[in-house]
Amino acid sequence: MEKQGSQAIARAAQILRALESQLQGMSITALAKQTGLPRTTVHRLVISFESSATEQGMRGWALP
Repeated sequence: MEKQGSQAIARAAQILRALESQLQGMSITALAKQTGLPRTTVHRLVISFESSATEQGMRGWALP
């Protein structure tokens, strides 16, 4: 289980690094291409980011 958790964190970090220079955001497909991650994985992690941001009252997270 620890390996899966570490892998998820590494993948999330890849997505965040890809997004940090994109002020207008990126599509799931573009994120998948840039990170080399499967589109379904990127989608799942972005949904998780959005859910967490919403729970914390943060604005600005939205899927294009």
